[in-house]
Amino acid sequence: MPEVPIVDGHLDLAELSTLFGRDLTIGAADTRTRRLHPKATVSLPDMKAGGVAVALATVTAGFLAADVGESFQPQSALYRTAAEAEAQALRQIACYEAWERDEIVRIVRSVADLDEHLALWREDGKAGLVLVMEGADPIVDVAELPRWWSRGLRGIGLTYGDTKYGTGVAGGSETFKRGGLTRAGVSLLELMAEIGARQRACPHAHRQAPERWCHPRAGLTWRRDRNHSLQRLSGATMATRQVDCRYRRRSCAQARRAHRPRRRLGARRRGLRPGRRVWRRCHSGRDTHHR
Repeated sequence: MPEVPIVDGHLDLAELSTLFGRDLTIGAADTRTRRLHPKATVSLPDMKAGGVAVALATVTAGFLAADVGESFQPQSALYRTAAEAEAQALRQIACYEAWERDEIVRIVRSVADLDEHLALWREDGKAGLVLVMEGADPIVDVAELPRWWSRGLRGIGLTYGDTKYGTGVAGGSETFKRGGLTRAGVSLLELMAEIGARQRACPHAHRQAPERWCHPRAGLTWRRDRNHSLQRLSGATMATRQVDCRYRRRSCAQARRAHRPRRRLGARRRGLRPGRRVWRRCHSGRDTHHR
């Protein structure tokens, strides 16, 4: 086992199994040798061999027929209604639970589970799976979120393509797509915060949520939905630095205003000796001082 556990941030394991009929208990090399499928994909034995300790394992609704077309294959992977989306996702959770019963994986549901899993992983190499939803259409009603939580779901990406909870960009496009969360999406986020579920950002959209739900720097680097070209990626570091600089200047100015002592209180009333210099550190790391 590697000295530092490897964490995979996104694997569509159950989707490959339930929607595409892939047997992920067989390694990629065996799949090629036995010609079980024309294309090999990641598998549970491969994860063990590679030292992957934890993976965020997705739960999906399948593919919305309006997005991919009615001719998409296999037809069993399509959904058209909320009930069909729910059924697809529940099948995938059942798949993960079956793997856990067969002692192939462990489902990580809490911090205590994670600590226990990492201790055992160094001995048996089994992968620990944190279940996260990609596109929240399977959640038919916001009030049903506790039921999904009880089944082991610990993170939700509200959109992939468009869902009832917000605007998504699915596979991405070269033109910027406007949109945000619906009222149902905001309600779902609020209930997620109460329960403790994590909001998982869609990997293909930088601006799908309203500003109040976003980090101040989110979505400022590019003006398109998806950014996979080498030209854009090569400029990412410089663009991010420029955004960081603008953000830090603004943050420092805000910090100075927030921490500036009110003169009318007087130094002695503030518990300070007259003339004593007060140093404060704003969250961008720069030191500021005020008398």
